[in-house]
Amino acid sequence: MNILGVHFGHDANAALITDGKIVADAAEERFNRLKHSADAPVHSTAYCLAQAGISASQLDCVAVSGINGHPDFDTVFRTDGMNSHTPVYHPLKDLPPSVEIVRYDHHRCHAACAYHLSGFKEKSLVLVSDGFGDDCAVSIWLGDNGRLELIEKYPAEGSLGWFYSNVTEALGWIHGDGEGKTMALATFGNKNRPFQEMLPFVPKYDRGVLTEKRRFGDVHALKLMSAVQWHLDDARRIKKLMGRFSPEDIAAAAQWIIEDQHTRLAAYWLERTGTRNLCVAGGVFLNIVLNRKLTDLDICDRFFPYPNPSDAGLGLGAALNAVAESDASRLPGCLENLYTGPEFSDETIIGFLTRQKLDFEVMGDEELIKRCARALDANKCLGWFQGRMESGPRALGNRSILMNARNRKNMDYINHHVKFREPFRPFCPSLIEEDRGRYLKQSEDGPYMILAFDAPESIRETIPAVVHHDGSIRPQVVTRESNSLYHRLISGLKDLSGEGIVLNTSFNIKGEPIVMTPADAVRCFYSTGMDMLAMGPCLLRKNRD
Repeated sequence: MNILGVHFGHDANAALITDGKIVADAAEERFNRLKHSADAPVHSTAYCLAQAGISASQLDCVAVSGINGHPDFDTVFRTDGMNSHTPVYHPLKDLPPSVEIVRYDHHRCHAACAYHLSGFKEKSLVLVSDGFGDDCAVSIWLGDNGRLELIEKYPAEGSLGWFYSNVTEALGWIHGDGEGKTMALATFGNKNRPFQEMLPFVPKYDRGVLTEKRRFGDVHALKLMSAVQWHLDDARRIKKLMGRFSPEDIAAAAQWIIEDQHTRLAAYWLERTGTRNLCVAGGVFLNIVLNRKLTDLDICDRFFPYPNPSDAGLGLGAALNAVAESDASRLPGCLENLYTGPEFSDETIIGFLTRQKLDFEVMGDEELIKRCARALDANKCLGWFQGRMESGPRALGNRSILMNARNRKNMDYINHHVKFREPFRPFCPSLIEEDRGRYLKQSEDGPYMILAFDAPESIRETIPAVVHHDGSIRPQVVTRESNSLYHRLISGLKDLSGEGIVLNTSFNIKGEPIVMTPADAVRCFYSTGMDMLAMGPCLLRKNRD
């Protein structure tokens, strides 16, 4: 059975599940190179079908996120034999009458990713929190035996996501994009200074009740370069506080507030439902510091944050809902990995580089790993392009920029010469599973860079490029099974340096999506301060003293 899930709007995307297996999942931004693209998911849909080797006529179901129809649906699919408003050259996907088209609530799609991919067999609480979707901003679900039941939902006036995004905009960053910067800045501030002045802008919850609503007013949407940017008037009001308080202090107060409000909600509903399993999704849970607070709740034994929790995961969520409705026994059961995007053969990569008249060497895996490990040990900056592209916002060793974690200056080098971003922003590491006890205090799994850990004090000065100001570390734990080639690279670096860890940041520059194709990678490589690029079996080098 072939079920295609699609999401129209902010972070448009498509995903395909065939006979219970996630075959493909990708965001439209990776294809059109416009971050957070809200264009119709034309290319991502075409990719999903091509990856499965099927046509649209072989689909059994198209599952759409959102309970209302979207005008872009007819830009992707043809259901009546005619679409007069599209150009004749536009590649519409013909859906025969036998294909079922179903729509699912925005928050149900988030909840489906969190619950159905958690691997939890017992009853589980699912908490969804974002800006706003369909008719709510926060929702509570109970997952049990493959079924999702809505327990409670809270309206726009309870949006903790909007509050945090308003703070993000007040600090000078894009609502719906820059919240990670707010999270990073918060560790440098003192929450107590602006705390009381921030409270009027916050919805408040107590024992599962929205006790104080926040009337946010009109939501203004501005579409620029295919992406939607939102604005609410509270952003201007919060900005006025910056005359009295530092950006760091305002960020710190906002961070503490969303941690407090979400942990209150989670603790109450865990107790109320009698479960100790917690799953979360929705854009708010890109906040990995918040996720740590939820993990540490005394009432929570097992915690699963879906690692692609924003709207970029909604296509997959819609498909999972359709599988659950048709035959819950065919659900994937747990998330195996996020390597669900396009890949390129060695022949394709070599052919491309040859046509571009670039100098490169071709070598086997062993030699490639040896050369790259030596370069990393020598503090060179390496682009690493291998296998299938990751879905979600984090590079997990297939579309990554890597540097030695032992040199503090490497963090500044990447921020200034490669990513062109703010100097206070931290970097995540990838580390081999065998050494996790050396680098991480806590014992939870950490395969997706979606959860903060504490680094032991004894190791912090050894790997300063990947330990944040507050002593936290935000890792990808790499196993031989999850990514063999990447594991071998980090192990090769350990043989030289004694440390099985590497600084890993996404293969892109500030404001652009992660690279997808060889052309994207070469363009990024030659427009930044990277020293080397390992792409498939090919190695490209620049000269840097």
